[in-house]
Amino acid sequence: MAGIRFIDIVTDVENISQFTGQRAILKRLVNQAVAKVASAWNWPFLYTHTFFSTVAEITVGDADVTNGSTSVTSNHASTSWPATVVGRKFRLGSQRAYYTIATRVSATSITLDQPFQGSTDTDESYSIYQDEYLLRADVDYPKILRQIENGVPLLSLNASEFDLAFPTPSTMGDSTIETYLGRNVGTYETGTVSLPASSRTLTGSSTVWTTARGVGRGTKMRIGDAVFTVNTVDSDTQITLYEANGTTAVAAATAYAAILDNPIVLLHPIPDTVVNYYYRFQRVPAVMDRDGDIPDLPHALHHLLVEEAQVWAYIYKGLLDRATAARARYESDLVDAIRSFGQSNPDRTYRKHSFDEELRSVSSRHPILNAG
Repeated sequence: MAGIRFIDIVTDVENISQFTGQRAILKRLVNQAVAKVASAWNWPFLYTHTFFSTVAEITVGDADVTNGSTSVTSNHASTSWPATVVGRKFRLGSQRAYYTIATRVSATSITLDQPFQGSTDTDESYSIYQDEYLLRADVDYPKILRQIENGVPLLSLNASEFDLAFPTPSTMGDSTIETYLGRNVGTYETGTVSLPASSRTLTGSSTVWTTARGVGRGTKMRIGDAVFTVNTVDSDTQITLYEANGTTAVAAATAYAAILDNPIVLLHPIPDTVVNYYYRFQRVPAVMDRDGDIPDLPHALHHLLVEEAQVWAYIYKGLLDRATAARARYESDLVDAIRSFGQSNPDRTYRKHSFDEELRSVSSRHPILNAG
């Protein structure tokens, strides 16, 4: 048998705790138990890998700016700023200060997230670039990033170390350093959606999901009062969800919001060409929705879900002594699980080293760093 079914775990918790007539609550408790077990350790069996592609620097044409204004325009015939520049950074001429592009008004007009602080200028050279990238939404613990084309593993600095070493980053080229900046806060709301009753196939209209920054496996989709989880992005206008819709269909032309809660990494030097960066990570386990779903954990750990869900079932019933005993049993079994399943990979932790230590240990393989 491959594992214990979702409904069997729920039934076991129900029968053991006698927390009856509350199946919806028990199902949520079991999914919460999966998340808790997954976050308790860097489990090698949850490791996976993928990649993201950097974007090329845009410098064609010129830019006109005004001190104290957020508006940037261009009268140059070659200037053509695509819709994807929103969220990227803008730098004028040889200045070191940068601004984030808030909106794109047209192919020759953008607005910045804050007023331009330099001198008013026209027909000046500029750079539009992207040095912050979103990892996949189901990333729990990121590991090392690698640039396979040039064979360079990126050094990992925390944000404070990076800010002290590079207070105003401006160097362009192949990245050799990555910094984890936390998680993104934003939404993607382009187009509208429809979803038949009892269906997992979300259909979009005027959506561009395959290229929407951050939309992918693990992304939460809010439609009215309901929240669904993306399993796969099948096309610009089709997504397969983990959870099935209820008995009421979502009508065509319904508004939605993709909640972008992705981890963010900052790359340095700033990428100026299209390059693939590969990374390993511990993923967030899949959501269980159907009764026949199997927990996204090894079969030998499925009993932990029964034990953890029991804790909260007893708490909800006010049986605190039983909840305490269930907690002790869960924690003891979790320690055994870590010994059995969590020790098999010596690279299970994501160790951060000081900037000086990293430079000493790998400087010979990073000529860009040696060059400053």
